[in-house]
Amino acid sequence: MTASKLVPTIYEIELEGIVDIRTQELKASNDALKLTQSTLEKTIEQRTDELKQKNEYLSALHETSLGMFTRLDLSQVLESIIKRASSLTRIPDGFVLIYNPGKGVLEIIAACGKYSQLKGTLLFPEEGISGKVWESGEPIMVDDYQAWPGKSKNPCFDFVTSALGVPLTSGSRVEGTIGLSHHDKSKRIDPKNISILDQFAELATIAIDNSKLFESMKKELEKRITLENERTIMEARLRQSQKMEAIGTLAGGIAHDFNNILFPILGFSEMVMHDLPEKSPARHQLQSVLDSALRAKDLVQQILTFSRQSEQDYRPLKIQLIIKEVLKFARASLPSTIKIVADIPRDIGMVMADPTQIHQVAMSLITNALHSMEENGGELFVTLEETMITKENLPDPEMVSGHYVCLSIADTGSGMDQETIKRVFEPYFTTKVRGKGTGLGLAVVHGIVKNLSGEIIVHSGVGKGSKFLVYLPTIIKKDEDIDMKTLSTPQLNGNERILVVDDEKSVLNIIETILSRFGYKVRSHNISIDALKSFKNAPSEFDLVITDMTMPGLTGDQLVAEIKNLRPEIPVILCTGFSEKIADGRAGDVKPDKILIKPVGMDDLLKNVRYLLDN
Repeated sequence: MTASKLVPTIYEIELEGIVDIRTQELKASNDALKLTQSTLEKTIEQRTDELKQKNEYLSALHETSLGMFTRLDLSQVLESIIKRASSLTRIPDGFVLIYNPGKGVLEIIAACGKYSQLKGTLLFPEEGISGKVWESGEPIMVDDYQAWPGKSKNPCFDFVTSALGVPLTSGSRVEGTIGLSHHDKSKRIDPKNISILDQFAELATIAIDNSKLFESMKKELEKRITLENERTIMEARLRQSQKMEAIGTLAGGIAHDFNNILFPILGFSEMVMHDLPEKSPARHQLQSVLDSALRAKDLVQQILTFSRQSEQDYRPLKIQLIIKEVLKFARASLPSTIKIVADIPRDIGMVMADPTQIHQVAMSLITNALHSMEENGGELFVTLEETMITKENLPDPEMVSGHYVCLSIADTGSGMDQETIKRVFEPYFTTKVRGKGTGLGLAVVHGIVKNLSGEIIVHSGVGKGSKFLVYLPTIIKKDEDIDMKTLSTPQLNGNERILVVDDEKSVLNIIETILSRFGYKVRSHNISIDALKSFKNAPSEFDLVITDMTMPGLTGDQLVAEIKNLRPEIPVILCTGFSEKIADGRAGDVKPDKILIKPVGMDDLLKNVRYLLDN
């Protein structure tokens, strides 16, 4: 090898230098690339964490929003909100407090973590972070809660190290507070969590507003349902009242005609009985006719009582005495399988009523109760008490406030279904077998109670027995009336002059016949206008006037007024089979001296005539 081959040439040396430089450049470039890649990976990782956190946040808000629409219970919704807020922020302990304006305190109604055991705990405004947030309406974050001057003195919050509270604001009102806290001293709350908790606070506020709106709508709906039910009940009562009124009007018209038919039957039968010898075999047959006529008279009177169109003798009564009398009678015929439990105090207030009607009410209700227990036996409960009814405790919307005597008659019998209860006071409606009842009993009771400004209420159910409550006011103003005193002498005949007016010739005939037989001088008219002309022509020729009420042309009350204007002192008897004016006490300013309900028996007619003429 030659020397020239061993020594590098200048070209080779330069080439090596260039290679070294390029190698160093590549190394530096590689190092820079590695650094850039590392930075990029860190940036990507950081952005990934941020996106993950935002995704969790949006997911939490979405799920919480859905939960608000699927849960109606406010505490459950708020519980879900605080748990999701805690999970998203990685802060373990959370709470929601709502302000109670009635008590003036904040109450924990939803919680997670260590606050879960503190649900129901109360805090006053200004107390702790929740009270301060509620009072100020601004978020508050505390790094060292135990050293914070505003911390709660309640030792149950001693676990709190750092805390964050955000107000629940609805319009201008602060409804409460939502908050999160750590119980680890090494942990602090990131200020970024304020905006996150603000979002959950908005959801919580919406939930509270929705809950209030729902409760308001629920109350309004319940109110509307109540009003609708009351309207339905009132409409049913109105229909029932109209039906009963129509039946009563019809019954009154029938009673008028029927009483005119009964009048001569009863009158002539009594006259024939008066003429027959005591031992006459015809007296027995005739007595049957009289008994049937009297039964028909009583039946018509029941119809009038049911329709509240009959005249009664009202007087102050201690009805407890009548109830006890009815119970004595009931016990006498009571089977051994039925027990009576009675509570009838002595110191019960008085009512204004007809004693016969009160007896009828008690007897009908007690008899019905006993019939319902005939087969299987049971117990009958009869109680009487005085009660004060106010607008707040009205047993029935139609009643008015005031003092009432309440008669309660309850049994443990078979009871009634709702359809039967609706019809129980209808005339001739009965659930008894044929021959056991007419269906008039409760209809008459209803009429009596209504006529006394009272109320009767039924509670019953199939297999649960029945309970009738009769409310009678303790004070009723007594209507003016002229009562006939018992005559001190059996003398019924006379020789006075009597004007008799009735459009029914058969009635006119029997009255004229009875009065003439006992010595009275009678002038009769079947047209009221003719009778008035006769009286005007010679008013001093008559000592007494007997007139019917319902007549064409000139009614009885109008005739009475005309006659009294001519001779105010002359006694007048007004007879009626039925008259709404008479029943309601609206016979006019000029009243007759006596009102007699047809059919009038012979003795009753003569006694009233004699009494008015002598007094």
